[in-house]
Amino acid sequence: CIAAAAGLPAWVHAAPGKPPPEGTLAIAAPWAAGAVLLAVLQAAIIAYLLMRSRRARKAEEELRRAEGEVHRFFSLGLNLLAVASMDGRFLRLNAAWENTLGYTLSDLEGVRYLDLVHPDDREATSRVAGGLRDGTPVNGFVNRYRGKAGAYRRIEWATVPHDGKVYVMARDVTESSRALELRRESEERFRPLLDTVETVSVQGYSPEGVVSYWNAASETVYGYSREEALGKNLVDLIIPGPMREEVRAAIRNMAETGRPLPAGELVLVRKDGTPATVFSSHAVVNTAGGETILFCMDVDISGLKKAQDALRESEERLRMLVESAGDALYLTDLTGRFVDVNPEAERMTGFTRQELLRMGVTDLDINQTPDSMAAFARVISSQKRVAFETFHKTKAGGIVPVELKVACLESAGRPLLMGIARDITARKRAEEVLTEANRVLTAVLDSVPAEVSAVDVETHEILFMNTAMKQTFRRDCTGETCYRAFRELEEPCENCGIPALF
Repeated sequence: CIAAAAGLPAWVHAAPGKPPPEGTLAIAAPWAAGAVLLAVLQAAIIAYLLMRSRRARKAEEELRRAEGEVHRFFSLGLNLLAVASMDGRFLRLNAAWENTLGYTLSDLEGVRYLDLVHPDDREATSRVAGGLRDGTPVNGFVNRYRGKAGAYRRIEWATVPHDGKVYVMARDVTESSRALELRRESEERFRPLLDTVETVSVQGYSPEGVVSYWNAASETVYGYSREEALGKNLVDLIIPGPMREEVRAAIRNMAETGRPLPAGELVLVRKDGTPATVFSSHAVVNTAGGETILFCMDVDISGLKKAQDALRESEERLRMLVESAGDALYLTDLTGRFVDVNPEAERMTGFTRQELLRMGVTDLDINQTPDSMAAFARVISSQKRVAFETFHKTKAGGIVPVELKVACLESAGRPLLMGIARDITARKRAEEVLTEANRVLTAVLDSVPAEVSAVDVETHEILFMNTAMKQTFRRDCTGETCYRAFRELEEPCENCGIPALF
């Protein structure tokens, strides 16, 4: 078989006395058989070497291709890539180093990287390098490297030691570090501000609700000291039981989406169990350290709510008073248009409230015209309140005499006039009756031949003199004191009998 594979003629030992088969070579001598075997071995070795050579060429091509890929990755990488020796010297670097530090690659190759490190960072860098020699990889270490222009750049490292070398992947974090520093400085500036704000309670907490910040105002509003609140769950501290699951879900949603809850009014609970009514705003903040903190800013409006409730009760009492008042109340603007009226105004005039609100003072008061109303508005604006008598029309066509008191007031920055109209029909009738009675009495007394006078008991003022008495004194002494008019004295008589009459 080997001979056939080598291209040699087959051979056999012919049996004695018989010729060899056709196509075969008869070998009789032992040395001839050895020569054939050697030829076969030579052919096999040549075939094996040829096969191995082909495999070696293929492996070499694959190695060159892999080296090319590594070279392209190394050269084109945006990150800083390098290979360093265990004693801290750069052996190979990619072009990103030139863009970051300004040195050429030839400037950096063979240089001890510790010589470029900021003096304040060398001790920490040396400790990390010692760990690399012990086989400990490094990830996230940051130090400062001096650029060619003299400025330092912050470099974050990820390094792996292998086979006596250190393989490096790094990135320039100068700008992001500066942004973090500015953010941290901002947090440090605003934290004391939040601590000293007395009217706004601020709580900071994690997405799980664990409290990490609790200002002085929170102590005042909710009753928990800072020490009591920190580390506790905000939901368990100040959220009423029925709301807790809903609030926990809302906190998780804020943390996941970054969208705060809309501001609004909430009724929370204090340490002593009493309700705390607050106007609550929320914020989601990513800190300089990369963590998410949620903030809740609450303004305690419990006092305001009490004041609002008291105002509402007062307004309700006032409304009931106005609606049950026996006088008609009118609210108008400065042009005299009715803004509001009470039920008594409806009863007195016969117009409904809706009808009156479509009317004005000039439609109701028979003495007012548009011109006089404008003049009246100017007067009342300066005098603030006036009182007078006038007449109001009724829906049935009648006239009602009223005593009207008007005051100028302001509502929501808008000047208004409030009029209180009292129906004086009965009083006017009584005055007429009294006037007629006085007329009759005067006529009777004037017809009496005796002298008759009426004097005020307390002031001694002469209120009335009949005709006979006027004739006796030859004048009307009404309005004078009796002791001066009748006795020409400066003070009441010692034995004045007027008090004795009563």
